[in-house]
Amino acid sequence: MFQRIKKLLFCLTICVLAGLELQGCGKVELSAKSVEIELGSAASTDILDYIDITQGNSEQFVSDAILELSAIDTMTVGEYEAVVTYKEQEIVIPVKVVDTTPPVVQMKDTVFVEGDQVEVYDLAEVCDLSKVSLTCSNDDHKNADVVILYPDTAITIEAVDEFGNKTTTEISPNVIKDDGNLPRGRRFVYFSKFPYYEEDNYVNEDIFAILKAEYSKLDWQCEFETGNLNEYDFYKEKYRELITNQKPFYDCETEEDLYLKDYSVIKSPDMDSYDSTMEMYNYYLFDMDQDDMPELCIKGMTCIAIFKYDRDNDSFLIWKAYKQTSYYGLLGSRTAYFRNPGLASGEDNIFYKLDKDGKEIYMVTFKIGYYIDSQTDDWDEAYMVAFPYYVDKDRHIELSEEIKRQGFLCDENQEYYFRITKEQFDELTKGYYTAIEQASEKLEPITYTYEEFMGQE
Repeated sequence: MFQRIKKLLFCLTICVLAGLELQGCGKVELSAKSVEIELGSAASTDILDYIDITQGNSEQFVSDAILELSAIDTMTVGEYEAVVTYKEQEIVIPVKVVDTTPPVVQMKDTVFVEGDQVEVYDLAEVCDLSKVSLTCSNDDHKNADVVILYPDTAITIEAVDEFGNKTTTEISPNVIKDDGNLPRGRRFVYFSKFPYYEEDNYVNEDIFAILKAEYSKLDWQCEFETGNLNEYDFYKEKYRELITNQKPFYDCETEEDLYLKDYSVIKSPDMDSYDSTMEMYNYYLFDMDQDDMPELCIKGMTCIAIFKYDRDNDSFLIWKAYKQTSYYGLLGSRTAYFRNPGLASGEDNIFYKLDKDGKEIYMVTFKIGYYIDSQTDDWDEAYMVAFPYYVDKDRHIELSEEIKRQGFLCDENQEYYFRITKEQFDELTKGYYTAIEQASEKLEPITYTYEEFMGQE
């Protein structure tokens, strides 16, 4: 009898020292499960969802074990680990956060006009925790991001998230028939989708007369004013200090002081040295802000940077910069333009008037669009203009409903554009194109090469 008790005590001691729960004299046998959690769901806090107990007292195990889930981000798909600590054991459980839920698509409660161009996100909103791509289809467009709407036309919306979960649904947008008296013009998403082929979308003479009156107020003609020529030698010397990096300038956009050699707008990664980079540019010296003192404009193929010297503080700042494009140019003091010849999509033009600090006072945009004439099967041109846009709300032009009805609302910039004839376009924009033609001649007297400006010639 004594020997049997002794053996039992020995068995108990071994089991306890091994840190194992007993079932009789047996140990708890554990194995990690393979766990998946749906994206956005809460991770289970039940230990038995992570561990299989193949032998032993599960209730005792649950009461003594600790589950650690802090490493799991249930809002991000990926592979993680849960950790169960039981006495002296640490068991690592692989956990996957997965997305198997299709997107939820719901039609927006929006009223459209016959002929409206709309993006798919104008038609429907999607709810999903992953990135989703939406496309739409009707009789004219298949798997497109833009469609033209007509009354009583069904649109098929397809939503696919980044993990391949897909939802397809059919909607019938509320589209009002265009009877010519709608409270706004038709919408278009971007100019390449504009219905140039429709010949009935020109403005009438009354609307053109209003456009003409507004364009006549624009100050197309301007000069590169010199200011006080007696101060030029002093200012040249100061701007040489900027160019040779003796002094920094203040960049209002980044709110930091920079040396010219570190200014990303100016420096070229393709050039071996700062000096060789600066030799590429032209240098204009004239009174850009009309304060009677000259500013320095550095003009390259892909940038225009205008610097101002503050005599009172012996400091420099960047007055205005046009970056990463060759389409900007100067027409005179406080006057700039953007002209993209756009051989495929059409010619874009913007005319800018600036204030003394380089901010826009007003701008006006107009465009020549290119399209294939269905009757001649040849390229043709369409002429589109917008009303001037004034930054000052007191000068802002409010368009009447009558004017809007004959316009087209562009989704890109929320401006109304109006189609006019070539003769009307030439009449409205003659001053703009004349100013561009004259600018190169007017720039000659104020233009320096690097060597000329630095006094090396």
